Amino acid sequence: MSKASNPFYFESPSDRWSFTDREDLLPQLVTFMSERNRRMLVHGRRRMGKTSLMQNAAKKAGAAFLYCDVSKAASLPELARKLLESAPQAENDGLLSKVLGIAKKHFKTVVLAAGKITLSGELKPDQGTQTLEDVLNYLNEQAGIMDKPWTICFDEFQDIQILMGERAAWQLRGIVQGHRNVNFLFSGSDHRLVKWMTSPDAAFFKQLTQMEVRAIAPAHLTDWIARRAKIGGLARFPYGADIVAIAGPCTGDVVRLAKIVFDLVASGKTDDVVKVAFDAIALGPVNTIAKPGGDCRPERWN
Repeated sequence: MSKASNPFYFESPSDRWSFTDREDLLPQLVTFMSERNRRMLVHGRRRMGKTSLMQNAAKKAGAAFLYCDVSKAASLPELARKLLESAPQAENDGLLSKVLGIAKKHFKTVVLAAGKITLSGELKPDQGTQTLEDVLNYLNEQAGIMDKPWTICFDEFQDIQILMGERAAWQLRGIVQGHRNVNFLFSGSDHRLVKWMTSPDAAFFKQLTQMEVRAIAPAHLTDWIARRAKIGGLARFPYGADIVAIAGPCTGDVVRLAKIVFDLVASGKTDDVVKVAFDAIALGPVNTIAKPGGDCRPERWN
């Protein structure tokens, strides 16, 4: 018998091999990313699978996906830099020449090395909002030149207020409202984001398609766990229902618990493995999983 290999990954977004369900949401996102000049708000609890959904939709659509996690940016210039780094490169010398011309129009210092355009001394901390505006204007024009659908994604978008202040959404609306060549996808795990973005007094009132990412049906997750365990080398893995029941509704918590259970079973343990695995997580150095059958929402949802 070949050695079992754990097929459960909670540390990063699911790839196309481990991604499951979302048949109702995936086609909507694929269509969104295949078009232009669209705006969408994707919201839901943390660890529900929003990032996996968006990234897999981008791959299925074959579209350019400029992804940036706002919560990981220490400043607006850093956020702008991350967006620039995620932009597609020109496919031939003719396009590169046009893109270079656009870059020189928006930025004072442009460096071309190995066919890639970078900026030098341009992203200044004291000019954060202007820098972000310059970069977004540049990306919109670059998308127009390359003539392909682009989607710019601001994940954990509620944290933009930390970088831009309380009027962040209004400032961003002023920047992007004339951008016709790119889609903007805002995603977040703070329930207040929906009101902040879509209420009658909000910056993007009636300008966003909304998508809520909810829990995957327990029966579907149970079957998926059994199939993944079989791929990993355990043909018999009757623990899916108990894993889903004790982990709670968040997909990330379910996968994390399944990973520990798989390791226990692969090592020969069979008694109370789900409870043992849960205790190992709950009593570990960092407890980030929900109480048995409970709510996985962080404080920001209270």
